[in-house]
Amino acid sequence: MSQSNTKYLWYMTGIATYVVPQGIQTILMPWLVAVELQESADRLGIAQMMTQLPGLFLILAGGLVADRLDARKILTSLHAVAAIPAAVVALFLYLGELSYSLLIVYALAMGVINAFVLPARDGILNRVAGDQLQRTVTVAMGLTFGAQLIGFTAARAADSFGAVPLLALQSTILLLGMIATWRIGPMPPRPVEAEAGHRLAQMTRGVAIVWQSDNMRPAMLMLTCMSFFYGGAFMVLNPLIVRDVYQGTAVEISLLYSVFVVGTVTATVLLVARGGVRRQGRALLLAIMSGGLSLSIGLTQPPFWGFLSGIYL
Repeated sequence: MSQSNTKYLWYMTGIATYVVPQGIQTILMPWLVAVELQESADRLGIAQMMTQLPGLFLILAGGLVADRLDARKILTSLHAVAAIPAAVVALFLYLGELSYSLLIVYALAMGVINAFVLPARDGILNRVAGDQLQRTVTVAMGLTFGAQLIGFTAARAADSFGAVPLLALQSTILLLGMIATWRIGPMPPRPVEAEAGHRLAQMTRGVAIVWQSDNMRPAMLMLTCMSFFYGGAFMVLNPLIVRDVYQGTAVEISLLYSVFVVGTVTATVLLVARGGVRRQGRALLLAIMSGGLSLSIGLTQPPFWGFLSGIYL
């Protein structure tokens, strides 16, 4: 096997060993807050927000770090660091000392780590893809969806075995990911990237470019609104609907997120099959409106299969 193919395989393995634990976390976090601790909606909302908040402020910094340091070393180190929060939560849960404040710290820690993992991982993708960039992106996307579903499925066992084994599994997979990312090989920063100028100036320039673009600015504003009005509601309301309306637990929460991912994959395949979308802005706007309507189905309290059908759509 050639060196480029070896790097490609280790890179894809590294993606899987990070995304599967993320899938487990996606189910366990609302389950621990809403089911295990029986916290209120506002507290679940705060906990879910803490997993995303660091990325809002640190994702640009993560990109700058990825441009200036060996991306392989960044990913290897962050896999090791990411294993610690889950292990700590598992220990406190085993001792019967789990608290809401501990889960907030856990969510913040994973959010910070994720803000630095994503830019480093995306930077490596361009370098292992060679002249097969589109194919590599497609494979990485498919692997991400598949790994998420594996994580969701594993997290269903929380009702039967508790969260401690799953948190331990999450940490173990992340530690195994250290091996995969290290085997990718050195990924030093490119000379042009290392001399690109002052960091704050780069971030400011990037924001200005997006804002001045007639194509990127509307898309950014729509995605911002979608994240604010739809994404937050999806992450908070749906687990609460599962708990309070359908008396569901980890299995039902896992089904909820699994159906959502399957719906996303279905839409992606259909779009690719028909050759893309001609009016992309209009399609994005209609997708956002449809997402809001699908989310409102939960208000009518249909049978659980009907609720899942709305999430799929």
